[in-house]
Amino acid sequence: MTNVFLPGAVVGILGGGSDAFRLVLQLKYMGYQVAVFSEVSNSPAILSADFHFVGKITDRNKLDSFAIVSDIIILENNYINPFSAQYLSEHYYLPQGSNLLALSQDHYLNSLFLNDLNLNTVPNATAVSFDDLVMQTESIGFPLILKPIQKVLRKQYFVLNNMDDLNQISDLVQKFSFFVEAKIDIEAEYGLTLFKSRSQNIEINVLPVIRNYYNEHFDLLISTSNQGKISDRDLIEMKRIATEIATKQAFIGAISIEFYKAKNGMLYVKNVTEGLQKFGNLYQTILGKSQEELYIRANLGLPIPEIKKNANGVNIYFKQSDLNDIYTQIQIKPNWDFYFYPNKWKNPIDTAGYVSVKGNNLENIYERLMDTDIWNLPQGLFE
Repeated sequence: MTNVFLPGAVVGILGGGSDAFRLVLQLKYMGYQVAVFSEVSNSPAILSADFHFVGKITDRNKLDSFAIVSDIIILENNYINPFSAQYLSEHYYLPQGSNLLALSQDHYLNSLFLNDLNLNTVPNATAVSFDDLVMQTESIGFPLILKPIQKVLRKQYFVLNNMDDLNQISDLVQKFSFFVEAKIDIEAEYGLTLFKSRSQNIEINVLPVIRNYYNEHFDLLISTSNQGKISDRDLIEMKRIATEIATKQAFIGAISIEFYKAKNGMLYVKNVTEGLQKFGNLYQTILGKSQEELYIRANLGLPIPEIKKNANGVNIYFKQSDLNDIYTQIQIKPNWDFYFYPNKWKNPIDTAGYVSVKGNNLENIYERLMDTDIWNLPQGLFE
């Protein structure tokens, strides 16, 4: 079986959400046919695909039908059912494999994976009962962050500053198992994406480090090319860690890695995720190449182009409640790029899309964003 798939081939995407929709558009632009397997019959990805498969994503008969039509299969994102991915990787051509998918969905497995590589992580533990959690708080200390072991929406994270906070969610804690993580004093958060391809030989491409800012609800608000006061030593260490992970893991495609930079000077690995993450949307602005294109090229056996940062830029996300203001900005900001998620927003706090702003002077970008009166932004992100 050849590992190179040229335009005209059928690329199957397992999953039919907004991430799949972006992949469908990019594949179409590159000249490929697309098959999509989704549990939602009217998802934007399904409606845009050449071949449509709708049903329970664990249905092996439907998985077989989907795979037979597809010359190659890729995953929409890291939330795909790992059993479906494993089945496809065992019987059909899924270059990403399924080894990294399980740890991408589980905080505990992610922590074990990083510890096995002797990487520096924030103190953490698991708790399977209320008494167990009390014991862990005594070991780790307050404040701490409580997360479901299985990675779900960040809105289900809890910050606990004392026992009173813990007692308020005691009923919830008794029903579920949690991952407990120390809440450290963070100076900055960073992320990078790497691509591993096999065009001629195995090739690893580590993209530039991006600085990220999460709001109090743990939602990504801003990604910027500004690396702040990060040292060359830390930059080298991030890229070394990324290369080590890519070298030791058998996969083709993408891995995204996030880091904490603590105020005490320590650099921690926050998590490792198979596939693409939201912060990587900024690569389109600062590199001129979208992360979807690079992801597709890596999976399809095509060479990754030489990557050079050619601009500074910022991505900032907006909610459904911001749409009227965003529509105003579209009419008066011709040099800004506006991206909207192809879904129907159910409530005002749903993320509806993001704005990309390019420029040589990040402080000037900050002033222009603040002039909109849409966002309240920390100026330090742009200095």
